[in-house]
Amino acid sequence: MREGTDPVLGGLLLAAGGSDRLGQPKQLIQLAGESLLSRTVNLLLAQFSDLVVVTGAFAPAVRQQLQSPAVRIEHNEQWQAGMGGSIAVGMRVVSDDLDGVLIMLCDQWRIDGNDLRALVQAWEKEPKTIATASWGEILGPPVIFPGHLFGRLRQLRGPQGAKSLVEQQSGICQVEIPNAQFDLDTDADLQIMREWNSRHQENRAG
Repeated sequence: MREGTDPVLGGLLLAAGGSDRLGQPKQLIQLAGESLLSRTVNLLLAQFSDLVVVTGAFAPAVRQQLQSPAVRIEHNEQWQAGMGGSIAVGMRVVSDDLDGVLIMLCDQWRIDGNDLRALVQAWEKEPKTIATASWGEILGPPVIFPGHLFGRLRQLRGPQGAKSLVEQQSGICQVEIPNAQFDLDTDADLQIMREWNSRHQENRAG
């Protein structure tokens, strides 16, 4: 980051999972008339224009949801090995000119623009530290990693993602984002999402 300039942030969206417990591609599940993948892409592009999406399972169908020219697609051939490898694959094309990268999962269906703005604004105050969503005592994505950790992200492997990297750092900025705890892994999660959406639509109509 050059002195006197605002930190520049990019995005990395993980959309490679096989949705084993759900039994259908979570990337393509519809919420309020659009797929979870499209919804998340649009949220992220509203924050910044540099966005990488990592595909894996269901890649052809997933790619059809990624029509924006602002999105760069990277495919993880070894997606079954876990999230760590998907992060590493995506980070291969994330520019070192960026001051940070926001990593998010495509099934965090309750995250909204206000949540992302709060996280980004907190990170901009301390752009050399990690800024992570939290709910209660739990830390999790979305997470912003500063540029000096890009090399470590490119070395990740296995199913654990970047959790170990977060745990190794001190002085982490935690932003309370209760919506971050909601994801889509099971039929029960899907039912919760649909009930929430139904109530949300009714409230908007009222």
